[in-house]
This record gives sequence, structure tokens and C-alpha cells, in this order.
Amino acid sequence: MPINSTACLGNVLVAALDRIVLKSAQTSRRYLRRVMVMFKRTPTSRPVERQDSAEHRRGTAAVEFAICLPVIALMFMGSIEAASMIFLKEALTVSSYEGARTAAKYDSETDDVVAKVEAMLELRNVSGAVITISPAEVSSAERGDQITVTVSIPCNANSLVPLQFFNDQLITVQSIMVRE
Repeated sequence: MPINSTACLGNVLVAALDRIVLKSAQTSRRYLRRVMVMFKRTPTSRPVERQDSAEHRRGTAAVEFAICLPVIALMFMGSIEAASMIFLKEALTVSSYEGARTAAKYDSETDDVVAKVEAMLELRNVSGAVITISPAEVSSAERGDQITVTVSIPCNANSLVPLQFFNDQLITVQSIMVRE
């Protein structure tokens, strides 16, 4: 009868573990039993093959990819759309501010203010803006009067992503300055 080297090795290890403190020995025995199960041999003396081999996991990766890809793509497109709307809001803020600065000058006209706002929006490729100035005639405002420049754009006309998360929304920015 052949000697089973795994069984002999296991008996030696178990005997050595008995000399250790009871608590650590119990933990070590559990670990040893797990290790011995891994080295368990079949009657033909060949190692037991593991069931979760690479061949069985090949399809799992494809399924995980198919499930995660749409979520990742949606998050990517959403972040692009959000960044685009932040850019539009900043473009409107700068345009409105520049228009109010132009309107606050003592020799400015309403046409100058509209031209300045439109030029700033054109530099940033923003389309479909509605510009409102109060009072309607900037030249009639007295020194110390407040002049308000309001710029609004629809999100639909300025969206980068076809999903249009901000569909049918209007971005409005207002700047107020005192006439010099």
C-alpha cells in the first residue's frame, strides 16, 4: 500500500499545532483543514480541477460589460451635458456683465449694449439669445440710475449631446450696474 504523503504531512502539522496555545491552535487548524482540502487528491492521484476556470468566466465578463456599458455611457453623456450647461451659464454671465458695463458708461447707447452682448455671445458660439435692457433707452438714464441687462437662451439650441437632459429649459442671467 503506497504512503499518502499529504496525509502524513497533515498529521505532522496537526501534531505541531497541538503544542500551540489553544485559541491560536483552533484558528490554525481551521486554516490547515482548508489547505488540506485544496491539496486533496482523487483516487487516480491527480489534482482536483477547479470549477471556476478561465473558460467558465469568459462569458461572465461579456455580460458584466453589457450591463455596465450603458450606465457608464449615460454618466459620460450626462457629465458632458452638465459641463456644456455650466459653460453656457458662464458665457451668459460674462456677456450680461460686459453689456451692463457698456450701458453704465455716460455716453453709451442701447445699440452699443446690444452689439457688445451679441459679440460676446458670438465669441462663445452661443445662439438664440434674447437680450433685455432696462430702461429700454440707455441714453435717457440719469447718473446714479440702475441699468439692468438680462440675457436668456434656450438650452435646446445650445446642447452638445443629443440626449438633451436640459430639454425645454431657459437659462437667464441678469447684471445690474449704476450709470456713471
